[in-house]
Amino acid sequence: MISPDCNGQANIMPKRRCNGEGSIYQDRKGRWCALLTVGHDENGKRRRRYLYGATKGEVLEKLHATRADARTGLLMEPNRLTLGEFVRHWIKTSAEQRVRPTTLVTYRSLLDRHVIPHLGGTRLDKLEHVHLDAWHAEMERNGASMRTRRAAHVLLGTILRRAVKLGLLARNPLDRVDKPRVPEVEIQAFTPEQVRMLLDAARGHRLEALFVLAVATGARQGELFGLEWRDVDLDASMLTIQRTLLEAAGKLSVGEPKTRKSRRSLDLPA
Repeated sequence: MISPDCNGQANIMPKRRCNGEGSIYQDRKGRWCALLTVGHDENGKRRRRYLYGATKGEVLEKLHATRADARTGLLMEPNRLTLGEFVRHWIKTSAEQRVRPTTLVTYRSLLDRHVIPHLGGTRLDKLEHVHLDAWHAEMERNGASMRTRRAAHVLLGTILRRAVKLGLLARNPLDRVDKPRVPEVEIQAFTPEQVRMLLDAARGHRLEALFVLAVATGARQGELFGLEWRDVDLDASMLTIQRTLLEAAGKLSVGEPKTRKSRRSLDLPA
């Protein structure tokens, strides 16, 4: 017979359970389902979570993610879980392992200032788009800029998608809320005359070379601060960007460039 394999692909063989798979099956509607025990109540009765997906692979992915989160104990009482509790859980189990320290500082600031005070006490499974509409209105009344409101919207959307993946939400209520539109601002570059004035003013300054590199290469400030002599090839008139200086919580560290494309070689002027 034809049955999906452990990756959700068609496989001509009898159905079998994959390692770590748990209870996965198809219901009468053809949906793939998974049943996972996430703990026990005060009477010793097992607490179970049902997960659904269009393919076996999708359900298996949700099962692995939910099992990992269940170990923290957070999912023991999903009907009492507040958004604030889940946000803190997301930071610990996801953000701290996946984003740069500087990005994590930004996330914490957005959440502590603009999300938790307004929505933190709301039960996660009761969160609706009307709450989120009111949240946007409250941020606007409090003077949050359009850019800040958009950043908070995008970050909360990421967190709620994680909740959907874990089966804590059937859908992301933020999908029904319009994302704030940030007006595009045209960057005004220096004119040649302004560049000459800047370099004239920097002549003889201990950081003159830094100002020259900034103007000539367009590199980010952290990339310039992270340069070492091995990154400079004066014979080939070439500069290589391969690290950046980071600052988070008042501490400095050297890390990878912001993106893969940020690793690049730049021509140096004469």
